Amino acid sequence: MDEPRGLGLRAQFALALLGTLAISATLALAAARPLTAASGRIARRRLGMTLSRAVAGQVSLTVDPTHVQPLLAASVGEGGLSGAALYDKNGVLQALVGSLQLPVSQHPPPFDDVRVSGEVMAVVVLLPSRGIFVAESSLSPGAAERTVPTAVLLYTGLSGMLALGVVYLALTRWIVRPMEGLTRAAERVAAGRRDVRAEERGAAG
Repeated sequence: MDEPRGLGLRAQFALALLGTLAISATLALAAARPLTAASGRIARRRLGMTLSRAVAGQVSLTVDPTHVQPLLAASVGEGGLSGAALYDKNGVLQALVGSLQLPVSQHPPPFDDVRVSGEVMAVVVLLPSRGIFVAESSLSPGAAERTVPTAVLLYTGLSGMLALGVVYLALTRWIVRPMEGLTRAAERVAAGRRDVRAEERGAAG
């Protein structure tokens, strides 16, 4: 009774290459997630600070107090600040747009300050001629940023499949086929045939 045959050489090569691809893709995804999260948070923090100070500079140059509220409204919303306010020198609220969550935003100190709590950053800017400007921005990743690891995985998978396809074809041409020819020749010799010649084909052919 013949013993059950295991996987052929081609199948073993294919499984080994697919396993390599799976491990590479997993490692790439594992590395991409923390790197993307860290770099994205740094970028959002810098953007929030830059935007907050830019709006503070515009507020300090606004002569008419009635123009402060529209100016704050233009800076708050999607892609901008989550909240902005102007207090007088005594800490009395003069204008507010959006929501302010942190205590430092509701009772700002009379000096420049930056506070981060969880996913919220507050920037306090002292305006000697106007009072105290406060702005909050979110440090949470946006929808586009959350898709970056998936895009990295997709790119790694597609490029890996292409590379492994080329490697598989090369291995089949130069290794698998010659070895299969030798195996068939050995089987014919074992069956009693003496006029067997192996194909002269391979990496050195």
